[in-house]
Amino acid sequence: MTQIHFTKMIDIIRKGDPVTVSFWKQNGEVVTLEDAVALPYKGNVLHKGVQNFKILANGQIRKVRLRLIFMVNGMEVYL
Repeated sequence: MTQIHFTKMIDIIRKGDPVTVSFWKQNGEVVTLEDAVALPYKGNVLHKGVQNFKILANGQIRKVRLRLIFMVNGMEVYL
């Protein structure tokens, strides 16, 4: 399995291409968003620590804490 650094993950997300993102919820449950696009943000996303994703299949918008993302497009994310 390929591993990428947190900052590389941010670069991949910011491109605006559809991605598959897996993250932990606060209760420890794993959630996977498939074909999700990161929405544009105002300000520095690293300081706020969250990113909004729009799921293309149903239009749902999810807010995700960046530090809880552990996989993007099948690549494991490390800090």
